[in-house]
Amino acid sequence: MKLNPNILCNDCRKAFKEDDLIVIDVMNTLCHQFCFPVELYEIKDRGTYKEIGEKYPYFYNEVIH
Repeated sequence: MKLNPNILCNDCRKAFKEDDLIVIDVMNTLCHQFCFPVELYEIKDRGTYKEIGEKYPYFYNEVIH
């Protein structure tokens, strides 16, 4: 499966690359690690876009049921 290339950072609005360091908050919002407003939201997880995509399959283009 391939990661969705159209998902954008909630802050800078740039598309994620597989090796970008990102955070996901409790509302499943994705941001680059350097864009994330730490004081506003609770972090659920962090890692590369590829790692997060493997943990949370709804970031893939295709989801197998």
